Amino acid sequence: MLLLSLLYYKSEKDSYFNLLKSQMHNKSSFISSKITYSHMLNKKIDIKTLISDLDYSISLYSIDKKKIIGNLDHINEFDQHIYEKDNKYILIDDSALGHLGVFYIVIEENLFYKKVK
Repeated sequence: MLLLSLLYYKSEKDSYFNLLKSQMHNKSSFISSKITYSHMLNKKIDIKTLISDLDYSISLYSIDKKKIIGNLDHINEFDQHIYEKDNKYILIDDSALGHLGVFYIVIEENLFYKKVK
């Protein structure tokens, strides 16, 4: 019974991680598309509203990995797409391709370990 419980727990944890990763990718794609769209049509965009989210901490970085705007200051690893640090997962997305000077969208989730507990 204990073995079955552990296997079920691991399966649910993996499933939730995949869901979380998918949601983070969706959020970064949404931000990237808004940035690209506003740059191509030369329209103003309210980036503060775009990156405000209760479930995630989000920052935008330039090509030289300097923060443009956001609430994450401790990002040093830009070569991994997703990694874990201090019981939080951080996603690095480079799909903005330099539109409006944004080369990296960094999203940190804040709830995975709380929900798993």
